[in-house]
Amino acid sequence: MEISTPYLQLVMDRLWREEQGQGSTHLHLATLAALGGAPQIVRNHLKTQMDLLSPPEQEIAARVFHHLITPSGTKYACSVTDLMEYTTDDATTLKEFLEKLASGPQRILRPVGTAQAGDLNNQRYEIFHDALGPAILTWRRQFQQRQKLEAERSNLKQKQEEETAKLRLETARQQLRMRQKLVRRWSLALASVLTLGSLSLGTGWYTFRQYQAAKEASLNIKQASLDRGTTSQLTTLQLGLTAGQQQLQGTPNPEVSAAAASLLQQTLPSIRLKNQWVLPENAMATTSGRSPDGQWFALGSMEGKVFLWSVQDSKWRPPINTGDTEVTRVEVSNGGDRIVTIARDKTPRPWIWNRDGKRLRTLPVDLEEDSRPNISLSPDGRYLAITSSKPEEVQLWGIDTGKLEDRQNFPGQSITKMRFSPDGQKLAIATRDGDIILWNLEKKALRVALQTLATGNIGRVTDLRFSPNGQWLATASDQTPRLWNLADLVPWRPSLAAPPTRVQPLWRFQGHQSNVLSLAFSGDSQYLATGSSDGTARVWTLSSNTDQGMAWTEALKLTGHDSFIWSVGFAPDQRTLTT
Repeated sequence: MEISTPYLQLVMDRLWREEQGQGSTHLHLATLAALGGAPQIVRNHLKTQMDLLSPPEQEIAARVFHHLITPSGTKYACSVTDLMEYTTDDATTLKEFLEKLASGPQRILRPVGTAQAGDLNNQRYEIFHDALGPAILTWRRQFQQRQKLEAERSNLKQKQEEETAKLRLETARQQLRMRQKLVRRWSLALASVLTLGSLSLGTGWYTFRQYQAAKEASLNIKQASLDRGTTSQLTTLQLGLTAGQQQLQGTPNPEVSAAAASLLQQTLPSIRLKNQWVLPENAMATTSGRSPDGQWFALGSMEGKVFLWSVQDSKWRPPINTGDTEVTRVEVSNGGDRIVTIARDKTPRPWIWNRDGKRLRTLPVDLEEDSRPNISLSPDGRYLAITSSKPEEVQLWGIDTGKLEDRQNFPGQSITKMRFSPDGQKLAIATRDGDIILWNLEKKALRVALQTLATGNIGRVTDLRFSPNGQWLATASDQTPRLWNLADLVPWRPSLAAPPTRVQPLWRFQGHQSNVLSLAFSGDSQYLATGSSDGTARVWTLSSNTDQGMAWTEALKLTGHDSFIWSVGFAPDQRTLTT
């Protein structure tokens, strides 16, 4: 098949933009396949162009396309006069519409023959290229189905208004009859009749509401099935789940339930990775860190380099060269302004960098050879919490001053993980024994700001995350992450000598088959992502939060990794998750 230049340009331009978004300077066949191939690119292009038309123009397009291409894909060229006869649209409207679709660098129609003034038969119009044929047939079929769905929704709304008016009228009639019977003073009997009448009306209205709920669920499933190939997979998934939820709230309709299940079965396997990064220079990642605002990811490598990924720009920054030895720890502040690295060395030290790769200073922390200390950088990049050569000691260093600001000793404890709160005022410290110690840095001069949360036998804590709303602390240890209410942890205890506070978690997230290694909250605290050594990431959504308690449900299970998931993070748009 001959490929015209405009459509070759269309496909190549889309492919190149996708490669650039992944930081690549080469075209790859795999990228073209991931975009659905040239046919899908053409379909997406056509949909974009048709969405730019007004609703009346889209209706004209549906009528015109019906005569320019057959269901089997055969093209026909028609004049304005022909289309006037077929569609009943007037000549001026048709002429302007056809010229609109035949103009521009990426045309949908093309004129055949030479136009002559006053002659509507000399020039005809046809589909610009055979490659557009299947896309046009798909668009027209979906447009007609959407019109049918809109008509059904309109009829359902009209029926609801009629049922509501009928209910009000019958209620008024019964009230009138009741008032007329009052003179008989049958008060007890009257109450019974009134109650029965109300029950009768209520039953009728409840039956209609059941019908309405089933009808709405059916329409939602039809809409989701229709949009499955043209809208976000997650949007389709949400529509399918909504339809299923509507079924649970009313009397289940077997036909609707089966359709909802079928839709979800078709949609879930098609949710794919948006991006899969490959480190530049064939480097091997050894450690990772992300900024609390989700804008930056840092990956330390075996070759002594740190690669910084900008989520907003979707590209790698020039690598930071820390030396020739393995990078064992990396942390990033909000905005990517401060980056802390520790390399495997005889005399390891925390090095402070800016995102342009300039080393700002070295912190003189006493670390043992080849040590891998626990570190946590405050979101604003002002403080670094780090375990020294003494595993039971936590030191607090000023990033800009390069000075030791404070230190705390926890006799008999071995620190496994640390994390700052979003405001940088609290530090959560996890121990090997399963305890969590909260250090209130705002009151550090008073030395009264320590509290131990005795979490019970949950094993070694592998990650900690404060929720952005400041209400909760999530912990990862075994295969069941837990959520704790920070309000349960007051007042602050004066020292670690007092008995630890024992509280129950607000929620246990059950579903992973192996230990959970990483956690991340969305910016609105409505979602929690968990990464596990079972190779899956899961996204949990807050479904209710009332005085009677809260409930979280699993929204997504993401597969694709063939090893442990060490880091997860939401982008600021809260729609993209990086693993």
